[in-house]
Amino acid sequence: DITVSSIIKKMIDQSMESVSLYPSIKKINDNYSKDVKEELLKVLWRLVTADKNIDPYEENLYFKIAELIRIKRPRANQIKQGDI
Repeated sequence: DITVSSIIKKMIDQSMESVSLYPSIKKINDNYSKDVKEELLKVLWRLVTADKNIDPYEENLYFKIAELIRIKRPRANQIKQGDI
């Protein structure tokens, strides 16, 4: 999805320039629907698992981002498991 890809690219670009994800998170929460945020988490989980190795730091970051974009942990787990 082009929209989700552009969001992720912006997050990566901004995180390279900043020590905080909060400016990106605020923009996501202010401008995107729950459906788009869930799609974002799907893509993020694919990134976490791209190397076939689930690093604990990356998994924790996934859940932290889910929390920050106001997706509850049970729903983030469903997305992670591919249940949606």
